[in-house]
Amino acid sequence: MAPRPDIEAEIHFASVAEGGGPGPYRSRLNTTHDFGHEGALTDAMHIFQDRDEVKPGETVISQMCFLYPEGEKSRLHVGFTFTVQEGRRVIGQGRITKVLNRELQRL
Repeated sequence: MAPRPDIEAEIHFASVAEGGGPGPYRSRLNTTHDFGHEGALTDAMHIFQDRDEVKPGETVISQMCFLYPEGEKSRLHVGFTFTVQEGRRVIGQGRITKVLNRELQRL
């Protein structure tokens, strides 16, 4: 059974020239993200829509499942931007298009 997604986001994976990783990135990618928590990154899994992988320089719609969704409670909204990272290396930029877990919706 697939995990229940918390948000849907448009993700642009940086090309190698932009400092991104060599890719390709596969659906069910588990990685870290900067959602604006001082000194902490947020872990989430990506489930790409309509494709199994994305190459550096491409953009994809991804449903994301947070490892610890409670850390984002009442903070997220459509248009919220964040980075996709491999450790401290930024490999992409994201923008929330839907908040699927209502507990995470900014009040």
